[in-house]
Amino acid sequence: MSGKNRIPSERPEDDHSFIGMLKRGWPQVKRLLFHFGCVAVGALVTIFMYDKFIIPGKDAELSQKNETIRTVSEERDRANRENGQLTKQVDQLRIYRGQDAPPLKRKALILAQQIQDFTKDWRDTDSPEVQNETVFKYLTRFGLRAQIIRDDLDQNGQLSEALDNVMYNFGYNYKDVRKIAEEIEKLAKKLPEH
Repeated sequence: MSGKNRIPSERPEDDHSFIGMLKRGWPQVKRLLFHFGCVAVGALVTIFMYDKFIIPGKDAELSQKNETIRTVSEERDRANRENGQLTKQVDQLRIYRGQDAPPLKRKALILAQQIQDFTKDWRDTDSPEVQNETVFKYLTRFGLRAQIIRDDLDQNGQLSEALDNVMYNFGYNYKDVRKIAEEIEKLAKKLPEH
């Protein structure tokens, strides 16, 4: 290179030195520094956002889940305690019932009579709403007992297709309730006295 074309600040010995190479590569170095700065700023913004918004949100979610787990555990423990108490009561009732229970025939006849007494004022002309309400009261008071007596009668050899049909295809009407009482009474009368 001639001295006329050379930049006055450049010295010929700078062409191969570190400073000379730095001057020649400075545009690329500036671009790299700019890109590195952008990546660094992006990383810092991401870390800031993560620390300020994501971590607290996850902490709150985790706290809520822990609270739910604690509540469910407490409810489970309470239910287990209540179940244990109820199991003891059922066992005590079984012992008591076994000692003082009347014979099946008598229990079945008592139930049939109670159902008949309960239904004596029912009129087939009652509105469907009244019938539904009254039959619901029957189910609440006698439904489970009628099923238990039906099972006990069946276990003692007293089977009635009519009773099974009305109990398993219950129509929520007066006729079906009366049929249950009638069939329980018929089957009970076939049992021996003791």
